This record gives sequence, C-alpha cells and structure tokens, in this order.
Amino acid sequence: SLLIEQIQAGLEALAPDFKEIMILRYVEELTYDEITGILKINQGTVKSRIHRARQELKKVLSDYLSR
Repeated sequence: SLLIEQIQAGLEALAPDFKEIMILRYVEELTYDEITGILKINQGTVKSRIHRARQELKKVLSDYLSR
C-alpha cells in the first residue's frame, strides 16, 4: 500500500543508527533488552534513539500524514 511505501522510504531517509534501531524494534519486534544486547549500548540509549528516530520519521512523513 502507499502508506507502507511511504514508511519504507521514510526509514531509508533516517540516519543509519536510527534506521537500525527502528528495524530492530518495529520490524524484528525485539525488546529493549534484546536490542541492548545486540547493539552493546545501555537501555537508556536504546530508548533515546527510538524516541529520536520516531521524531525524525514523523518529520519525514509529515507531508504524507497531513493529507
């Protein structure tokens, strides 16, 4: 669908760290603990990156979402 295509394009536009963490969390459906183990970063950093990545994705998708 068009929404899925827009989300995929939005993910591609993210910085690599943000793209990676969004895929691990929302595509692979991993927990914060699992992501922490994979990326070797603390849970606070995981949460912070997810938050910032969601904000960036929202900006990227804002044109589509405002329709």
